Amino acid sequence: MAVDDLGVLLMELAPRDRVELAYQLLDSVDPELIDEYDKEVEAEWAAEIKRRVDEIRDGTAVTYDIEDVLAAMRARYGGEDDDDGMAGDPAVDTVGAAEIKRRLDEYDAGLVEAIPAEDVFDRARTLVRELARKHEPDETREAP
Repeated sequence: MAVDDLGVLLMELAPRDRVELAYQLLDSVDPELIDEYDKEVEAEWAAEIKRRVDEIRDGTAVTYDIEDVLAAMRARYGGEDDDDGMAGDPAVDTVGAAEIKRRLDEYDAGLVEAIPAEDVFDRARTLVRELARKHEPDETREAP
């Protein structure tokens, strides 16, 4: 059975069972192999990030104004009146944009060799989880 076919079959398991299986599978693999794979993925992401930064610098990238992106996100995932009190908050939007600009300025000035991909991944994972929690049915939400 091909891995893709097995994956489709395993997606029928309950989420908790998939988590347990994932841990069992990770435990069955040599940690050095996992480290090697992680380094390969990290190198691929570093190359992709460099490619995108180079496109921005040389003017070949398609870019979007941050205000347009934020407006589209608000329109898709909720407006100014979201119950978390953050969506559409200009202070929050400004802080996020300022942090991105600060990191790019440090990179451009040669103060850092690269923007750590793990920082980007952690922030993206957090945002995706927050969005998922906001859009899941009430009965599946955990109590705070």
